[in-house]
Amino acid sequence: MRFEKFNGTLNEHSTSPRLGAAINAGRFGVFRGSYSRYYQHPQVSTISGPIIEFAAQQGFSFLPIAGERNEIWEVGWAIPIHGWTLDFDRFHNRTRNAVDHDVLGNSSLLLPLTIEHGRVRAYESTLRSPLLFNRLRVHYSASYMTAQGAGKISGGLTDFAPPKEGFFFLDHDQRWTVVAGSELNLPGRFWLSETVNYGSGFLRGDGPDHMPGHTTLDLAVGKNIGENVSLKFTALNVTNELFLMGINNSFAGTHYYASREISVQLRYRFHF
Repeated sequence: MRFEKFNGTLNEHSTSPRLGAAINAGRFGVFRGSYSRYYQHPQVSTISGPIIEFAAQQGFSFLPIAGERNEIWEVGWAIPIHGWTLDFDRFHNRTRNAVDHDVLGNSSLLLPLTIEHGRVRAYESTLRSPLLFNRLRVHYSASYMTAQGAGKISGGLTDFAPPKEGFFFLDHDQRWTVVAGSELNLPGRFWLSETVNYGSGFLRGDGPDHMPGHTTLDLAVGKNIGENVSLKFTALNVTNELFLMGINNSFAGTHYYASREISVQLRYRFHF
């Protein structure tokens, strides 16, 4: 049981119970279930000055933002198979004051808002291998998910337009997401990892249609130099795949996925 009190732009409190249990069924695996409530406090400050004036000129107003409140139940089943672990999961997240964002008029400013009700429903599966050939691990995770909202804009940026009836899809709703990868230990204390990311396509406009699917590749290679120094080279979205994450959506406007990103990291571990 967790109690929180927030004093800031609003004064709020929350009592959040969380209960979970797991049953070890031997060779049949582990069954689990949980019920949880979470509270995410609102921003400690909101917009003011020229931005408020610009919003008013565009026909918008900015209401106080209340904290997001989530109610989540989950059931799962983990199955051991000769050192491998196969896991299935089902969860439902019901939200009050679901946090999202909106574009301020014809600008590049994204400002937060809260939607009266939200829900996320998903089925998930993961697979993790043991250490293979003394140097390789592989894994995957997959999910089928819907993300929806309902009701009025309860806080943040709003033009006070009447809400749609019933539930509508949120801007980053994407049905299928699959991530597969591996980590390989190489001679000379080098290592290599790769991750393939697949998405079936984000919401087109306000839906219900979705945009085409997309696939990206991330790579990382590193070397441990002695006990305290390590060097890592990372390349995200190696193929520089560009695709829309949102297009003409009521809450998110139009924006693209990030292009190729390359970074180098040198890490030194001090003795304490």
